[in-house]
Amino acid sequence: MPLVSVIIPVRDRAALVEEAIAGALAQSCRDLEVLVGDDGSSDGTLRVLDRAAGRDPRVRVLAWRPGAGVAAARNRLLAAADCRFVALLDSDDLWTPDKLDRQLALLATLPQCGICHTLERWQRGDTQIIPPAR
Repeated sequence: MPLVSVIIPVRDRAALVEEAIAGALAQSCRDLEVLVGDDGSSDGTLRVLDRAAGRDPRVRVLAWRPGAGVAAARNRLLAAADCRFVALLDSDDLWTPDKLDRQLALLATLPQCGICHTLERWQRGDTQIIPPAR
């Protein structure tokens, strides 16, 4: 049983999801699995996912049809996870390599905490976009 299950719902993101999976697998926290759920893609996403799973046994692919939407996809993946912690990753997002280790270290100091969220940095091409503070 891995410590962390990284949950990635995906639909029609063949050009992006491979990089998201690679970023999850490149975490300094190695005790993880990557659960990717294809929600009825029609653009070759499932072939990309199958290749990723063939390269690393920590990647598990679930697929279903018809498309049920991102919330239903996340719920299906959560039901398939067998771990202590779950980390949600969108198919077009990337993580810094120490993201999970930093969150796990924080959670270890706060056992009463049930959820941990990080700030995000947005980038479009070569331009970094930092969302305004709320």
